[in-house]
Amino acid sequence: FATYFEGLTYEAGLRFGPFRTWLEGRRNNVFQTTDGSVYVNDTTSVSRIFNGRLSYSKGALVLHTIRWVLGDDDFFQALRNYLNDPDLQYGFAKTPDLQHHFEMQSGKDLDYFFQDWIYGEGYPVYTLSWSQDGDQELRLTLHQTPSHPSVSMFEIPVPIQLVGANETYDWVVDNTENDQTFTVNPGFAVEEVIFDPDLKILALFNGEVTSADDVKLSSAEFQIRPNPAQNEVWVEFAQDEIPTSYQVFDLQGKLVMESVATPGKNLNVSGFAPGMYNLKVETKSGKTGIATFVKE
Repeated sequence: FATYFEGLTYEAGLRFGPFRTWLEGRRNNVFQTTDGSVYVNDTTSVSRIFNGRLSYSKGALVLHTIRWVLGDDDFFQALRNYLNDPDLQYGFAKTPDLQHHFEMQSGKDLDYFFQDWIYGEGYPVYTLSWSQDGDQELRLTLHQTPSHPSVSMFEIPVPIQLVGANETYDWVVDNTENDQTFTVNPGFAVEEVIFDPDLKILALFNGEVTSADDVKLSSAEFQIRPNPAQNEVWVEFAQDEIPTSYQVFDLQGKLVMESVATPGKNLNVSGFAPGMYNLKVETKSGKTGIATFVKE
């Protein structure tokens, strides 16, 4: 809370500097590695209790994320109720007490949120693809890869901004499953799609926005094994797909490997730094696809 309230002083203009810069700094701190929960599972470890990345930066950004989920009115009123709860005054509070006040104020069941964002490790990593029929219906597909296997899917409303030549359209999609497709008619030809333009959620976007017409390989058509990997990864394709090229990017979008695909040959990743990577593949049929893997 202390860390997030520091951020709110920037948002309110009480300190010099933009709130977005503060958010970016905290996010970069969290994204340094792919694991770790806000919940402290070893209370005998002083270094873990006061871990700057998890207890402070991630804790603050999870509060910012639930503020987005609830809306400002319910978020701040729930905090007032929490602060003035006579059962907690002059004592101590636990995470379920905070969850209770958020739920009572908003009327929402937030068990899924706390399981994923407080007790689970890591954060969601996103790519998206989109296509539009002229200036009519736009189709958007979100692909989410949790950075740690303790969470199978981070369910979260995702803010999207559609940008045209002279106008914008703000859109919120409720992302509850992977490779989920949404449609909307913004009323103009879209030139750019921006993921979470105001940094409302703790999620890493890998910078690759592609036309949906270019991303046709589904997770059923190609897979990476093993994942996580240590020294090599094997890319398996559906029987009718023949790979022609591989590109590997880190989560900042930097190309770290590029090669011609050789059927039956593994990719050597032994020299990669530990972390998450995106593998982009192209096949002889002209299809492309992206999959994420973890290097241990």
